[in-house]
Formats: sequence, C-alpha cells, structure tokens
Amino acid sequence: MPEKLGEAATIFDYIQKIPNLDDFREAILISEFDGFLNQISPLTVFIPTDDAFDKLPRNARSSLFKEKFHLMRVIKSHIIFDRIGSGDITDMEVLRVATGGLLDVSMKGTEIWLDNAKIVVADIQCLNGIIHIIDGVLWPKNTFFQSWDRIFNPGKDSDIDKLFIKEK
Repeated sequence: MPEKLGEAATIFDYIQKIPNLDDFREAILISEFDGFLNQISPLTVFIPTDDAFDKLPRNARSSLFKEKFHLMRVIKSHIIFDRIGSGDITDMEVLRVATGGLLDVSMKGTEIWLDNAKIVVADIQCLNGIIHIIDGVLWPKNTFFQSWDRIFNPGKDSDIDKLFIKEK
C-alpha cells in the first residue's frame, strides 16, 4: 500500500509519489492532465503500473506517447467522473469513463477486473477522488487495434491513427 500523504493530497499528488507509476505520470504530463487531476472532483482514476505499459507490444508505448490526441483518449479511458470505491464497483456490470465509453466489470473470485485489467491496489483515498491501481492499460471502447506488429514494425507506416479505427 502506498504511503499516506494526508487529507489534502490530490490524485496527482499521489501519482507523483507512488512507485511504479512513472509511465502514467509521464502520460499525464505530456497530455497536460496534471492540473485536471489536481482540481476536478470527484474522480475515480484507474492507474496502470509501469509493468502494464511494459506489456504493450514493441514500439507501442513510444508511438502512443508521441501522439498527444490519442494519449489523451487513452488517459480518459482511465477516468470516471465520480468517487467509486472497490465495494461499489463489485455491484456494477459496467462503468462509464470520461471518453463516454464503457468498461466491463467482472469478478474472478475476489478480484475485480475492468475489461482485461485487474485492480491490484484499491481505494487510495485522495482529496478530489479515489485511485485504483491496475495491471493493464485500458483502451478507448469505441475503437479496435489492428495488428501491433504490422503497425509498429520499423520500416512500415507506424501512424498511430490506425490504432483508432471506428468499429462498424
């Protein structure tokens, strides 16, 4: 469990202090969401660990971090405009994120899963909301991703826009 920072600590304060969240913190800074996560309330933020970003296919992370628009969409897929604790999540089938998309909620024994990501640390209380740390990166629901190897293979077109193709 991360160290407690006190009642006045915001979501972004915690993101800066919790180990193994460097990639998400970098994404927040690149997309300029730090002010948002310091002020807007109440929020629930599902924060992927650095290990979750490491699971992304070859070159996906660096390509994503070069495209601010798409990075913002991915970050918004981790934010809910409400304070929702893990006890409340277990009673839900879906959660609506800031993109407008839905996350599927499922229980596997006592574990809470959001799409393909498991909550590994729950209920970090902050001044302006709550944090849950997850072991996967959540993607915008109204899109699908083409073959990572084809898109991110060096020497081929690696335009990340091809990752965000609207479903038919």
